[in-house]
Amino acid sequence: MPSAHKVRLGYTLEELEKRVESGLMQAHAFPKGAVITQIDNYPEERVLHVVLLVGKDLNSWDVGVLEKLQKFARENGCKAIEADCRPGMAKFLEKHGFRRTKIKMRNET
Repeated sequence: MPSAHKVRLGYTLEELEKRVESGLMQAHAFPKGAVITQIDNYPEERVLHVVLLVGKDLNSWDVGVLEKLQKFARENGCKAIEADCRPGMAKFLEKHGFRRTKIKMRNET
């Protein structure tokens, strides 16, 4: 993969690595994939934001992922976990207690 390749959220892989190394984002490794998160501070609460989720055979490792992320969120004073995701992933996450709170739309300019 070329170094200038952007993942869908606008970061290059190198930018994600730098953010993880600096502590701005966190990397959570699992046997079949990984999750990149960041902690967002809002006026009324802290939220663990799932920035990127990648891997294989998600149905076989999703429960352990959610439990680990929930524990990490609680340990860091977060009241919730949020994820920006595509519609197919939203359906998957709804099965695990997530609810839709907003829809993000994009127009390329």
